[in-house]
Amino acid sequence: AAEGESPEDLKDSSSYLDAAGNVIRRDPVGYVQRRVKELVQACIQPHGTVILGGESLKDLTRRWITDDHSPRGLWNLMQSDHFWPKLALYVFHFGGLILGALGAWRLRRAWPITLPLIGLIGYMLLMHLIMLALPRYIFPLYPVMWVLAAGVWIPRRAQ
Repeated sequence: AAEGESPEDLKDSSSYLDAAGNVIRRDPVGYVQRRVKELVQACIQPHGTVILGGESLKDLTRRWITDDHSPRGLWNLMQSDHFWPKLALYVFHFGGLILGALGAWRLRRAWPITLPLIGLIGYMLLMHLIMLALPRYIFPLYPVMWVLAAGVWIPRRAQ
């Protein structure tokens, strides 16, 4: 046993691992679907918006679009708790995703430069597919995405 672990701790860990293994063996397709769904949700949820508190910006926007599609409703949406910081996080987040993907595509012929960055992103996403996927664990990839996003502005001749 490792230092500080009692035999009961090891027994509990073993029983949790056995239970997890049984669940995966019973429904491997469901397990993979659940892992992919959690990874996608972690990738499309900007890190930090939940910490700010208040009502979800996605829910407020959805309600404005479906129920109150008026300038007054938009004004109320913009006056909600932490609207502007949350909007900035969404712009940073989806800007990094979209521009990073476009930049990676534009720089594809410069693969000796971009492959390590794309490889890092792929490795991290695969690790989070296997392990726990939360927005805060995906967030460290955003500097890499923004480096790739710079490829959007590089002239075609310079590539």
